[in-house]
Amino acid sequence: MMCVDMGRCVAQQGICVARSEADCQQSTECETEDHCALDSDAQRCTDSQTRRSKAGIAIGIVLTSLGGVTVLGGAMGYLIANRDEGERNGGIAMGLGMAGLLGGIPLTIWGARKVDRPEGASQAGATLSVGPTGASFRLPF
Repeated sequence: MMCVDMGRCVAQQGICVARSEADCQQSTECETEDHCALDSDAQRCTDSQTRRSKAGIAIGIVLTSLGGVTVLGGAMGYLIANRDEGERNGGIAMGLGMAGLLGGIPLTIWGARKVDRPEGASQAGATLSVGPTGASFRLPF
């Protein structure tokens, strides 16, 4: 029963694995978490969707963070400055920071949207499988 709960429906050499879409569709994870598609590389069930772009998410977060810090720094420079040049530099920094925010937020949202996984594509990433008689670590590249 434990293999069915994990979305790995067949015990193979003491480790629970999923060998077919039918295994995944019979699992408890299919009913509760919509993990009904087979990831053949990891031999486990996963959802049929993936994030549009993990790189887009990462770049968007960096742009948003840097943009926010730059807006704050520019605002402080603008408020502290007692000369025209300081006010101009603070305004430029705030403008660049706003550009980072206005580019980073939509990029993060766009990258985070879930889309259907392409046919035959596997879920990338490291996998750790633990069974009663041992463990295995898989890192596809």
